[in-house]
Amino acid sequence: MGRTRRTARIVSRITATEAARAVRSRSGHPGRRPAPEAAKLGRAQGIRHTLEELGPLYIKIGQMLATRPDFVPQYIRDELENLNDRARVEPFTRFENVLKQDLGPDWRTGFKEIRTEEPLGSASLAQVYKAVDAGGRPCVIKVQRPEAREAVLGDMSVLTTAVRLFGKAAPHFNEVVDVSAMLKVLFTVMQDELDFTKEARNMKDARRAAKGFKRVCVPKALAATPGYWCRPSQREPLSTASSPTSSARSSARRSPTS
Repeated sequence: MGRTRRTARIVSRITATEAARAVRSRSGHPGRRPAPEAAKLGRAQGIRHTLEELGPLYIKIGQMLATRPDFVPQYIRDELENLNDRARVEPFTRFENVLKQDLGPDWRTGFKEIRTEEPLGSASLAQVYKAVDAGGRPCVIKVQRPEAREAVLGDMSVLTTAVRLFGKAAPHFNEVVDVSAMLKVLFTVMQDELDFTKEARNMKDARRAAKGFKRVCVPKALAATPGYWCRPSQREPLSTASSPTSSARSSARRSPTS
């Protein structure tokens, strides 16, 4: 119920904002009427900020909409593309509990340095940072947003209920567009993305598939847990043997990436 109320509150606010923007655009006072391009930018940014506030599942929906020129205007798609790697940045301190949970209370001993002042990227489920492991090797770490799993699973439940109610209210629409099936595809993707060991496993499969291509290089995951993975910051040749593992890797639950 908490996620339902929260979603309803955010959607109500953006609806009121859009209504107020529409009134201003039709205002007879030129000084109060925003320029067309400014109005478009404001609307697009409002949609992006709303998706970010709603949480990871809705950010993923925004990322998908950014690839759909068939029914999303270009100026909105341009803004939604920022959700791929420039989503709202959270301070690194928010991610420390994830590292503690997945790597153990002494997780800091696995790194000489983590450049926490600015992430390399910030997306729906995680932020990515430059780091140096305990052995002195430059690496990149990806850490899942705290409470991302709970938020995604909660929003899945909310959307499932909403779609079921909508199907009862508009059965003819549901006969044309199977919204439930569309959601199942989205949910499957999101559930896989919540477990970074699956991403590491996919990297291993990609490395194996790319062995016959001299110009293709796939990074190797050094360690992976459901909420964390680490890889070298510089891509290794596919034939290069792996370096000694860091203490962070040894404390993580191994994924089949070696």
